[in-house]
Amino acid sequence: MEDPGHRFNPNQLTKNVWDAPEDDEAYLRKVKVVMEVYLLSIDPKNGIFEASVRCNMMVRFPKSEDEAVRDLRPSVRIPSCEIEEKEARIFEDSKLSTAASTLWRGILSFRLKGLESFEVQDFPFDRQIIDMNLLDFRWMEGRIAMEIADFQVRTYSKLAAWDAYFAMVEAKNKKSRPDGPESAGRFNVKLKLERKAEYYITNIFLVTCGILVASLLPLGMDVNDIGDRLAVYAGGVLTLVSFKYSVAEQLPSVPYSTLADMFLLGQIATLVLTMVEALVCHKLAESDVVEMDTINNVEDGVLIFFVALWMSILFYVAFVRKHFRLKWRQVLSKQETNVPEKSGK
Repeated sequence: MEDPGHRFNPNQLTKNVWDAPEDDEAYLRKVKVVMEVYLLSIDPKNGIFEASVRCNMMVRFPKSEDEAVRDLRPSVRIPSCEIEEKEARIFEDSKLSTAASTLWRGILSFRLKGLESFEVQDFPFDRQIIDMNLLDFRWMEGRIAMEIADFQVRTYSKLAAWDAYFAMVEAKNKKSRPDGPESAGRFNVKLKLERKAEYYITNIFLVTCGILVASLLPLGMDVNDIGDRLAVYAGGVLTLVSFKYSVAEQLPSVPYSTLADMFLLGQIATLVLTMVEALVCHKLAESDVVEMDTINNVEDGVLIFFVALWMSILFYVAFVRKHFRLKWRQVLSKQETNVPEKSGK
């Protein structure tokens, strides 16, 4: 089901009136725009995104204005982004023109680059909203404001790690006329993206769980082999720490822990606890306070408990957690409220 906020359609159009000659008079000079946004790059660490944008337009002008219309060129101003224009032109569609009006099709193609603050608390189950802020559509020459009666945004992701959803569209300068359709020339557009977690589940969570289970196996060894056991535990801790920092390199430096951080820190804490347990059991065995068979049974139970615990956590992360992502309104609320209160300090 389409998100109702992805389109500006105040006149509740159920058909393409630009193709219908009987609607010429009401929709003269009114523009239909379908904007296709192809996301090419997202860099959460540096807060940069890049996209290729193509706007397909339809507009009818009176036949008497054909000469003046041929000199028009569509343009858009996006103050928050750097724009590299590739193509901007309009051309006549003679098949859909009538005796009273001419249907013109327009193409506006450009590449944009912008900045955005990415919140990654839920990494790798995070959702992101890229706020393009103001889009101001105008006709060049003369910078005449477009009267857009139907504006639709379609978002496509060219990135294997991200899924794109319908954008949020809000008209900023609506114009209502009693004898014609409502229109606008300025819009606020927010792109919605969701990270695909499968890669990280396989290459981080599954791998680190394998390392953890392998590092826990010394719990089944003789309690007196304290040196070998501590060496295996220490090797597991160092491996998990290196994994943690390799993940951190892909993300912005933030003052909070992500879901992946908590997962890896929990595994490191588990190995540290087993190191303490190994030392305590070794001391108890040396002093004959507890029988060796009892210690071995306890350690076997600890091994089974930790393996079962982390397999359950892995199952939750792999198959359940993705169904509990933040709602889009929560993502937007967090992004809008995450504004620094201090400036220049």
